[in-house]
Amino acid sequence: MTRPPHPRDMRISPSCLQPTTIAIGGYKHATVRLIALAIALEQRVVLTNVPDIEDVKVLSEIIRQGHGVAHWDEGILTLDTRGFHPFDIPESLSRRVHGVLYLLPVFLGRFKRVRLGESGGCPLDGSGSGPQRPVHHMLAVLERFGARFRLEDQEIQGETEGFTGCTIDCMAFSERSDLLTGPLVSGATKTAILAAACTRSGHTRIRNPYPKPDVTELLHLLAQAGFIVRREGRDLILIPPDGVSPRPPALRHHVVSCLSEVITFIALSQHCKVPLTLIELTEERLRQGLAAEFALLDAMGIGLDWGKNVLRVTPAARITSCDIEVTSVGIYSDHQPFFALMLLDGDRPARIREAVWKKRFSYARELSRLGADICLTEAGITITPSALTRGGLTVVADDLRAAAVLVLAALTAPGRTTVQNVHHLERGYPNLMEVLINMGACVDVNHKND
Repeated sequence: MTRPPHPRDMRISPSCLQPTTIAIGGYKHATVRLIALAIALEQRVVLTNVPDIEDVKVLSEIIRQGHGVAHWDEGILTLDTRGFHPFDIPESLSRRVHGVLYLLPVFLGRFKRVRLGESGGCPLDGSGSGPQRPVHHMLAVLERFGARFRLEDQEIQGETEGFTGCTIDCMAFSERSDLLTGPLVSGATKTAILAAACTRSGHTRIRNPYPKPDVTELLHLLAQAGFIVRREGRDLILIPPDGVSPRPPALRHHVVSCLSEVITFIALSQHCKVPLTLIELTEERLRQGLAAEFALLDAMGIGLDWGKNVLRVTPAARITSCDIEVTSVGIYSDHQPFFALMLLDGDRPARIREAVWKKRFSYARELSRLGADICLTEAGITITPSALTRGGLTVVADDLRAAAVLVLAALTAPGRTTVQNVHHLERGYPNLMEVLINMGACVDVNHKND
């Protein structure tokens, strides 16, 4: 079947949105790593609550091309990679998503070799066309497990005689000595866990691991597969199965609700002053994963009323402004654009500082063009309460979350606003446009061939 062209532009006119109920699907960042883990485990794995997004499609196609099973149907992804054979991943696939990088540890650990060309994903260096996302930290972790690498242009070639358990301290990848933060600690932790899933001897000790749900979801599935997962203070210990205990015929895991969708729709509620009800939530895991975000939202005065796996959002008439520092143990870097949008409705100027992706403020320039009073400095941004008063403009989204926040912003800007590069949304939002149209938004999408 011919792949339909990506939507490139979205034209949006201000609308009076109606309250609605929105079903939240599974979390992209967790799903991508769980698919990689399924390759390492060599078992039938059934993932439920899987979003219909670009990363899932690409990784599933890679598995199928390698003679494995990857079948998605109504949120259920059935994986069986016992018959999977490695191959050199074509750049026509690898360049479409960032998630292919997490095939490095599992291809190496299971098949002893890997070759991977340029990968895709959002450029988060603030340029809109930055280089390939960093990978050197992942290679450094894998070398500790026993891998060797050669780099030729954009291609990574790796080999190993087999992985042996080791100790990895994620603070070695932190940009601060007193706090776990920076763009590398998340990838280093997840690479170490995926490599540990391929070890058959020795245990792996991960010191100061990144603590978010895209990590804890991996640990849930590893424990099902027979791994001993133990905490010792700030250390995470992973011990492979003894090879004697029986293995379950299939592993099943319900993916945590999409944390970023939840924050996106809370921002939509506040920005457009429309109550929303979010349903089908994995409440306990969601509240743990978004603890920092929910604490901020509470301090800002946004109404959050929990039911059983349901969250009702009531916008505040005026937000109590809060200064925010984004760290690897605080709110997600993915979520700071939505807090910036909400802080436009605050009671005083507020600052956002980034200690993960420090230049992730390209969206702020575009919001300023729409009338937002945002000052960009080397230290971050300062948001002064203001309205979006300029209409009839074209704004450009450089990454996934910038695309989402600019679409939300355009819903209140006067006249017709065109948001370019909304194809980014396909990697994180299965049905954002559908939700907005159902709420009464005036949205028109322009398709262009790649």
